[in-house]
Amino acid sequence: MEQEFITIGEAARLLKQADSVVMRLIKEALQAGVEKEKIMKAEMRQGRMMYLVSKTFLIKEASKEKEAPQEEQAAPSLEKEKEFIPPSEGSMEERMIETLQKIIDTKDQQIEDLSGKIDQLIERDHETNILLKGMQDRLFLLERENPQDIPEAGRKKKS
Repeated sequence: MEQEFITIGEAARLLKQADSVVMRLIKEALQAGVEKEKIMKAEMRQGRMMYLVSKTFLIKEASKEKEAPQEEQAAPSLEKEKEFIPPSEGSMEERMIETLQKIIDTKDQQIEDLSGKIDQLIERDHETNILLKGMQDRLFLLERENPQDIPEAGRKKKS
């Protein structure tokens, strides 16, 4: 009989647990030496790679957890709570403010650099316009000095 594989989200809904609980079950099974191919597989669905979990494995693991005494389950969770001490809200806000301030300072520096480059480009454009104007003036002077280059019709009109 072929195993039925379901997505992590479907597995979480089946067990009425969070996705992280399903992932923990998979991680623990892999660490215990269960072959990955027996409990998981990757499959393309709707143009995305999705990881699927064996439904029979999940049901078996969920029943094992329910059979375990409540005291054994409570003890590890207390240890985890002791290990993880969330930072106070003030320090979290201060770190966020510091990070945002650094980002703003970096953006300000980038804007200042780009502004300088734009100013240089405008100056170069102005210089180019001045050079072109000088070239045009010289070209017109050369045309006025050589009347023989002017076509016959043009000379008659000027006379």
